[in-house]
Amino acid sequence: MRCYDDAHEIPCPQPGQPFSGQDAQHDGMQPAYRDNGDGTVTNLATGLMWQQSFAWDLSWADAVSGAPSFGLGGYHDWRFPTIKEL
Repeated sequence: MRCYDDAHEIPCPQPGQPFSGQDAQHDGMQPAYRDNGDGTVTNLATGLMWQQSFAWDLSWADAVSGAPSFGLGGYHDWRFPTIKEL
């Protein structure tokens, strides 16, 4: 774990001290994923489901336009995640 003041690395400060509460001092939600066995993976922290792998090259425009009709894992309502979901 590394902590910093406004210019250098410092020993991680205790609560209430200047520069306490840095990202490194929080465990946060740990990544966890489930392979659904159908070509999809679920992010257990967010509930979002993702395509496990890509078998072809698509332009961004083709991927965006094709997402709503794409069928995988029994779902046909695929979309791109929002910036907040990413």
